[in-house]
Amino acid sequence: MQHIVKSLTGHQIRATDGDIGEVKEFYFDDETWAVRYLIIETGNWLTGRKILLSPQAVLKIDPAIQVFSVNLSKEQIRKS
Repeated sequence: MQHIVKSLTGHQIRATDGDIGEVKEFYFDDETWAVRYLIIETGNWLTGRKILLSPQAVLKIDPAIQVFSVNLSKEQIRKS
């Protein structure tokens, strides 16, 4: 399992209106080991801030182009 999660770090996060950053880490529930949050580094978009993103926001993962598509807009993420 660790190998699979490690292979997902660095994937881009694509909002409904553009890219927002890349996956840096995952936070897990300490009892069930379910992913609780994805830690996203926003780069220049939000001046290098890191954000927590719920895995429920992920619509699909495209391993061929290394992109997570989410059901949120940049504005929704900025205001969260």
